[in-house]
Amino acid sequence: MNVKSGFNVLRNPVALIAAVFIILSMRFYWWQIWFTGAVGKGVGLKVYPHSLVGTIPTEGLDYIPNIGHSLQWFFVVLVIMILMIFIGSFLKKKIGIPLILVSSLMCLAIRYAFRIRLQARIDGLKLGAMIQIPTVPIEGKVMVEGYDVVTSFGLGYDLILVAGIIGILSVILHDRIRINLKRS
Repeated sequence: MNVKSGFNVLRNPVALIAAVFIILSMRFYWWQIWFTGAVGKGVGLKVYPHSLVGTIPTEGLDYIPNIGHSLQWFFVVLVIMILMIFIGSFLKKKIGIPLILVSSLMCLAIRYAFRIRLQARIDGLKLGAMIQIPTVPIEGKVMVEGYDVVTSFGLGYDLILVAGIIGILSVILHDRIRINLKRS
C-alpha cells in the first residue's frame, strides 16, 4: 500500500531556520526596565512575548507600562507564524511561498507593533497621571525617585527581525534546495 503525502519533501529548509529564530526570539527578552540605586544591584522587569518576569520597587509602579495583557496576543501570533512557516516549507510554490512570505512580513510587523504599543503605553502613563511624572524613555536612562531607571530592548527583539529577513530571503530559494524525506 502506497500512501502519498505532501510532507515527504522539504522544499524550503532555509525557511525552517527563520522558524528557529522566531522560537529563539521567544526565549530571550524583548524589552526591560531596570531600577538601580537605593535597592543595591537593581531590580527590574523583563518583557518576553509570553510573560513579564522580575520584580519592581513599589515606587516604580507608576512608571511601568501596562503591557501584560497584550503579550498573550503576541505569543499567539508568533506560534501561528511558526506553524505557517513550517507548513509552507513543505508545500509547493503556489501555497508555500505565500505562507512563508506572510509569516516573514508578520515578523517585521510584530516587531514594529511591539515597539509602537510599548511607546503608546509609556505615553499613556504620562497623559493619565494626576501629577506630572518624568517620562521613562523607551530606550535609555533617567533618574526617577532616587532610582536610575534603565530601559532597553533585548536580544529577542533583534532575533525576530533576523527571522523576518531570513524568511523573506528563503522565498527566493523555495524549491531550489530540496530534501527528500521519504525512504526509498
